[in-house]
Amino acid sequence: MKMDKRLLEEETSPSPKEIKNAFKLHGVDIKYYDKWNTVGREWDATGGGLYGVVVHHTSTASAREGNGAPSLWWAVNAYDRPVCNQLIGKDPGSNWCLSAGSAYHSGDGGPWAAVGVGVGNVLHYRTWGIEIDDPGTSNTINSYQIEQTARSIAALWDLCKWPDDGSTIITHGDWTDSGPYLNEPEYGPYRYRKNDTLRKWYDQNFWRKEAAKYRIPETYWDETIPTRRAALKSATENVNNRASYRVAARLFDLGKKESAPKIAGSQKYPFKSVKKFQEEIGLTGENANGLPNKETWIALFDKDKR
Repeated sequence: MKMDKRLLEEETSPSPKEIKNAFKLHGVDIKYYDKWNTVGREWDATGGGLYGVVVHHTSTASAREGNGAPSLWWAVNAYDRPVCNQLIGKDPGSNWCLSAGSAYHSGDGGPWAAVGVGVGNVLHYRTWGIEIDDPGTSNTINSYQIEQTARSIAALWDLCKWPDDGSTIITHGDWTDSGPYLNEPEYGPYRYRKNDTLRKWYDQNFWRKEAAKYRIPETYWDETIPTRRAALKSATENVNNRASYRVAARLFDLGKKESAPKIAGSQKYPFKSVKKFQEEIGLTGENANGLPNKETWIALFDKDKR
């Protein structure tokens, strides 16, 4: 499945609409609670953006296998705003988005230099808070919750272009402990404030690996093979057309062009990258002058198109 770049914007200050589109694109089974798109501060209005995810569990006594989301009332009403951005229950249909903006979730912890925060109750302005409805006494998070948490993280990961190593995906205990969990030299002053009882089963590496399964590789080429005629027109007449964009996009996706293509209509024909590609596949002479030819098209697009 390819990422639809019409839906996902390359930024770390996503709007509610962009977040909803990202969840849809990544197959998240999610409901949207009343006023989800208006509560909470906008990410770019807090002095930062959406830079990561904090995963935790509710620890409520009522959170039992098959009970759906018994903590929903608590998550919505315990404070003057939702206690998390997302609450994931145990049954299909019990994954709720409560707030698309920053929500009170992580509490005191830190520091975490990677996302630009120090010590204190400051992280919820920078991270998406997920609460998994579970008593927190054993490895009882079920397969639905694992998949929905992972898909949700993957959606935000792709949307916000977080680092590929997953370093911005942590558990609540990692935040309160800081230190080695957040690549800091020492533990923070709030170590052990949040007893993350499930970390031995579901640590940050677990969530990073699970989320990586649902990421959508970003590709620029739309799988439409440009005609050599249109590409030649771009190359010889200095016309920025869709053909020149598709050639540049395909080369970039294959790692044969260093910079990402510009939007269609402003992308020049990539002479140097085409010529280098031709030389790499063993073409010589006129077939390696950077211009479109049959051999190049077959190697580049798996099919010629005059």
